[in-house]
Amino acid sequence: MKIWNQGRSTNYIKARVYGYNVNDADLMSLKSPNWLTDQVLDAYLSYLAQKEWDKGKKEKHLGVSKMTSIINDHVQSSERKCRVVEYDYIIGVYHQRGHWDLVIIEPKSFKVYFYNPIGETTFQRRQVLNGWRNYMGRNLLLSIQWELKVNEHSKQKDGSGCGVFCLMFAERHFSGESLLNITNEDVLRKRTEVGNTLLLFEEHIADCCPCCGFKVDDLKGDLVSMVYCCLFYISYTIYPVE
Repeated sequence: MKIWNQGRSTNYIKARVYGYNVNDADLMSLKSPNWLTDQVLDAYLSYLAQKEWDKGKKEKHLGVSKMTSIINDHVQSSERKCRVVEYDYIIGVYHQRGHWDLVIIEPKSFKVYFYNPIGETTFQRRQVLNGWRNYMGRNLLLSIQWELKVNEHSKQKDGSGCGVFCLMFAERHFSGESLLNITNEDVLRKRTEVGNTLLLFEEHIADCCPCCGFKVDDLKGDLVSMVYCCLFYISYTIYPVE
């Protein structure tokens, strides 16, 4: 609540979640009626992926930029591909014209689950399936009849809740819960819950520069780089302001 009420963001890093830096601007995006940032989505989905690993499931999270490239069929042929056959699930959110959509792949059953919080059009269904098929064709050089699945789910009732719905769909998909009957109160509660969860990883930025996220000790031997990266932090460290 302190971050949400601070007025404006400083872009200082507040947590590092499995390789994703989350700053106060990202956390402020969780306050209704804001639109979630890609860092929040990637960080929380990475957290969910790790939870599945802890349960014995092999899950791979693909970042927003990667999943968006796959669905839009913009992956370069020379780009290194993940070995999807090694995983039980592959999950990621992709950006579609100012909107977040969720994709969950189950490689062992050759199923592609697609969730659009405002509803899936025929064109979008075809785009998601073809994008993944093309990616797999380049990846494994195999022609596999992937099947698109769209489970019935609740629809967002505002213009900013798509990211929150994607995170809720992901959790419920893995837990086997129904994706229906999601209320506005559920969405508001989830925004707070996601923020609290991400801040549990605040300990991973101890002794780190809040601007760049690098360990301060690692930069002591390269003062020029540190000055270039975050001059303010150095001045604050040397001359702390009461």
